[in-house]
Amino acid sequence: MTTLGLKMGACTDTFMGLAGVGDLFATAASQLSRNYRVGRSLGQGLTLDQAVEKVDQVVEGVTTSACAQILAKQHATEMPMFAAIDAVIHGHVSPLEAVQKLMERSPKSEGLG
Repeated sequence: MTTLGLKMGACTDTFMGLAGVGDLFATAASQLSRNYRVGRSLGQGLTLDQAVEKVDQVVEGVTTSACAQILAKQHATEMPMFAAIDAVIHGHVSPLEAVQKLMERSPKSEGLG
């Protein structure tokens, strides 16, 4: 996210504060998070429609994953985590397959800033 943000003119500090890492941590770790609940449901084998229906609220991460893919392409930025999340959300791969593909990637420098 930071790499894409920098290419779009953002400041690194924005991603390291509450609006960045803080929000990401809360979304990823809190069972109260709508995105967390949808992700957990997908991991348990529900379809996207079933998972969103179960949450019965707006789940902004679904739209965000698609938008991130578009922006990454526009700015020639590789975003493997977002690509994996988007692939799982849309049923192209299972969560296990997505993790396996990520783990098989060659290490690369993050080179932020």
